[in-house]
Amino acid sequence: MLWGGARQSGKTTLIKQVLHCYEGPSRYINIDQYNNDLAMLEFSQLAQVRAAGRQKVWRSWVWGKAREQAKVSSTHFVLVIDEVQKLDNWS
Repeated sequence: MLWGGARQSGKTTLIKQVLHCYEGPSRYINIDQYNNDLAMLEFSQLAQVRAAGRQKVWRSWVWGKAREQAKVSSTHFVLVIDEVQKLDNWS
């Protein structure tokens, strides 16, 4: 599901409140606060990927980890990528 809307309208606040109340497994990533350095802490092989390809590798890795967590969860797994439009070829 994708949500759009006017800037500064409370979308991030709303999703954080929903995730806080959600009792199942979830992961929230804000692209504004997430960069290649943080991604490398999670995925050490990212340092070996050309800078131009890092976002693609990172996206695949995040999606794969979310799928793994969803498979082992007895409830729904929720992955939120805030400001996803700032990633190249996000769709």
